[in-house]
Amino acid sequence: MTDNTNLQRRKKKNKALPLMILVGIMCVLAIGYAVLSAANDKAEADRLAEEQAAAAVIMVAELDSNQATELSYRAGEGEWITFTRSGSTWVYARDADFPLNQETVFTMAAAISKIGASRAVEEGTAADYGLDTPLYEIRITYNGNTTYRYAIGDRNSFNGEYYFMNDDGKIYMISEGLLPYFQYTEADLLVLDTPVTDINSEYLLNITVTGADGEGKTVADTDDMAELYSLYGALNCTDWVDYHADAAEMADVYGINEASGITVNYKKSVDVTDASGNAQSTFMDAAAKVYFGSAAPDGSGVYYTLPKSSIVYIMENELYGQIMEYLNYIPPMDAETAA
Repeated sequence: MTDNTNLQRRKKKNKALPLMILVGIMCVLAIGYAVLSAANDKAEADRLAEEQAAAAVIMVAELDSNQATELSYRAGEGEWITFTRSGSTWVYARDADFPLNQETVFTMAAAISKIGASRAVEEGTAADYGLDTPLYEIRITYNGNTTYRYAIGDRNSFNGEYYFMNDDGKIYMISEGLLPYFQYTEADLLVLDTPVTDINSEYLLNITVTGADGEGKTVADTDDMAELYSLYGALNCTDWVDYHADAAEMADVYGINEASGITVNYKKSVDVTDASGNAQSTFMDAAAKVYFGSAAPDGSGVYYTLPKSSIVYIMENELYGQIMEYLNYIPPMDAETAA
């Protein structure tokens, strides 16, 4: 009797085991499905959020900046700064000789040609949002005949965005990202010269200083060259007084000619191609020059320029004096000479 009972219990247990395993597998599958479903739901939610965010951007302007032919802007009640385009070159309308930063103007045109707003403002008037006396006014013309006018007004203290109005009087809110493109002054748009100031000291050959009388001295001692080269490096072409002086003005107004100045002679690494078409580096002699002029009438300094430049700069009197001291330079004696 006892054996039959135990046998029946074992049979029931053996029958229940596969069922338990099956239930366990189904539970694992259910959990996996739930996790996968949740992941898919999140991905879909993220995708919808991105689409909604993109759809929330209102394109106030979506034009081809390559077709822009004129661009103007002004800050507040300041003067209008205007550029016109001739072929692939932007020109400063007030002075065609102005050495205009082309990249900056092309970037301006691109920025104002694609304007996205976060929302439209349906209530109020231009005066309510500072658009009657705007921070900036911008005008851009395409193909020489279609002009768009924009204004940037007050900043919203809550979200940091700015009120923006196009030429049909509609008001929007835009990010502050557009403002930096139109905060340039006239001086900011000027492209100045870049003197050679990155010469490795081991490649310096000698430095010559020449006075107004054409007499010069050449410095070749390593330590003295290093000191003189540091003075040359201070001529960084930032303080300009005239951005377009012709040859006559250079000589007559600023006293600049090639007779006086400083010349840094050095070895320059260049890439060349040999007869077999293989590229290799070699060194060649090079010279970096600065021409000196007369003293400014107001005593503020001494004029100077770079070769082939139309821009006249001014250096401090102290710096000019330190450089000119080398006209009395006496090279150090070597050991044999001293003996």
